Amino acid sequence: MSHKVDADPEEKGMRIHNVYIIVDGVVVFHRMYGSIEKDSALVSSFLGAMASLSRDISERGTLKSIEMPPMKIGAMQIMDSPQVLIAAATSQDFSELAMNKVLGNIAEVFLNRYADKILTVGVRDLTGVLKNDVHNAVVTGIKEASAPTDPCVRKHRIRALLKNHTSPKYSCPHYDLKLSSKCKLDPNTVRVSDCEGIAFCKGLACNYASMVEEGIEEQIQGT
Repeated sequence: MSHKVDADPEEKGMRIHNVYIIVDGVVVFHRMYGSIEKDSALVSSFLGAMASLSRDISERGTLKSIEMPPMKIGAMQIMDSPQVLIAAATSQDFSELAMNKVLGNIAEVFLNRYADKILTVGVRDLTGVLKNDVHNAVVTGIKEASAPTDPCVRKHRIRALLKNHTSPKYSCPHYDLKLSSKCKLDPNTVRVSDCEGIAFCKGLACNYASMVEEGIEEQIQGT
């Protein structure tokens, strides 16, 4: 397997050190981001204990994480027989949301390409085969987790402006189909148009969000 050190995907301090795919206790994929030489023993010990960890994973797709200072290791079981685990060693401040998105994206890549094949021919070493696909899944997961979503929060508005960010449909936390206005920030207005839950368009928030002071969004969501 390749152990070449690759560029470290990082967003707002969130850092991934290593990514692994483990099939029946055997590491079939390993990609290293940056040097973790001083932590290699910790990672090896963790991978050796994956079989024991799997007994604590009650459902497939459930994220489990373990603090192993100065790192955090997250694991997600995606198949039962053979047992397939996706794991990542990250910085301790790597968010659970980002971990879930990264591992979920890698799982999707793996299942789309090998869910059927692995049952018949098995998998030995996928590092070279999946290297670029897994990297794209990692980068996409970090971007998704760090994307600005709430137009009422100042740091989200600033981040959206700096990135000229356009949100996907239905991502705004204040969008509500049950309301005539479709908007918790303006619940009583009946509108002809529908913003479709796009929180930011080319970095700009809607006028309603711009008029809301930061700090009262929890009150709005509770109405």
